[in-house]
Amino acid sequence: MTRVLTLVEGQTEEAFVNHVLRPHLNPRGVYIERPSLLRTKELPEGKPYKGGVTTYQQIFRDACRLLADSNAQVTTLIGYYGLPADFRGLIEAKTLPHVIDRVTALETAFSKDMNHPRFHPFLALHEFEAWIFAAPTAAEEHLAIKGLGDELTKTATNAGGPELVNDGSTTHPSIRLAMTVQQLSRQRRYGKVADGPEIISKAGLNVIRATCPHFCHWLEWLESLG
Repeated sequence: MTRVLTLVEGQTEEAFVNHVLRPHLNPRGVYIERPSLLRTKELPEGKPYKGGVTTYQQIFRDACRLLADSNAQVTTLIGYYGLPADFRGLIEAKTLPHVIDRVTALETAFSKDMNHPRFHPFLALHEFEAWIFAAPTAAEEHLAIKGLGDELTKTATNAGGPELVNDGSTTHPSIRLAMTVQQLSRQRRYGKVADGPEIISKAGLNVIRATCPHFCHWLEWLESLG
């Protein structure tokens, strides 16, 4: 059984790893241990506050901490949207014409900076909620909002795919999803932690990987560790 340690951005990603990714990989001989949330600051009582991204050095330090375990592979689940301005290679990556090339370049720069054979970074395009746009039927059924699936499909199609729903401050996947839900339902709201992982679980990872090639590439690497 291959062990994998995961550095995640927040509680949504933590829930996804625990309740969706782990059950998928376990039968394949890959065990993802409880994910580690990014440490963003130290509270007065000395305990770390976890969740969210502030600086590249924060991410780097947390990844190094996980690599201290010499018997595990280490990966990340951090959104490309909202990366800190000092992220390694970000200025150069922004000059590339396509977002897939940009995120791949950033992962390569991160891996090169860490310089460790057991480290395999992953940056989600553009954030976790993009995968909800790859699961419109499951989203509509889970949230019980008529017409939601059609709206999510339309948004993803117009963008060129779920992972290409862009990273503008008012158009990134999570804000688009929340706004679409609010427009269609006065009673229901989208809960990032409560609803997101559950929708992906109901849809199944094969549905997500079919239209999210960057995610698919990461999942294939994880599966290959078995």
